[in-house]
Amino acid sequence: LTSIEAIFITVTSGAFSFTLGSIYSPSSLKRSEAKEDLEKILNIRGPLVLMGDWNAKHQSWNNVQSNGKGIDLKDLALSHLFDIHFPEYPTLMPDNKKGELSTVDFVVSKNMVAITKPEVVFDLSSDHRPISFEIGVWTSIPKSLKVRNYKRTNWKTFRQAIENDLVDYSIFPSLDSRESIDAAVASITNTISKAVDKSV
Repeated sequence: LTSIEAIFITVTSGAFSFTLGSIYSPSSLKRSEAKEDLEKILNIRGPLVLMGDWNAKHQSWNNVQSNGKGIDLKDLALSHLFDIHFPEYPTLMPDNKKGELSTVDFVVSKNMVAITKPEVVFDLSSDHRPISFEIGVWTSIPKSLKVRNYKRTNWKTFRQAIENDLVDYSIFPSLDSRESIDAAVASITNTISKAVDKSV
């Protein structure tokens, strides 16, 4: 990397391993420099979890306004198929208390599905509030089963599995809160995951 500061480790749990990275993208960093390094980082193969101070603002993760680095990160998320996990509350409180609250500390993941929603920790006195989250790993799944050949998907089996396991969504009284939406999404995701296990 030429501009973003980062350190990476490989975490192994049983047969499952992933790359864990701590990221700092200085606020003074030019947009083009940040984008170049981000593309290098996001091309790391396999499951990847990155966290830290991105200094990238976007309305998609609870900022009032988007900046250039935030726009680029959002575009890269779409093109590289990774997820951005952010807390409900802002993570940056300017020293003068008059500046704009923003969310610049968050988690980016690729090929990982079991990450809890980050929560802001209010105990410390820094202008950057730390965040806390959990990563789930499945030690009982052999590594060989993590690689799938989607070209050989049995679509008939996939459709049947979806139809057999599809939850009656009338059990969700309404989708008017974050919790009820999260429950519905988790149910749909679980149904699709089971169907993939049976058909791919």
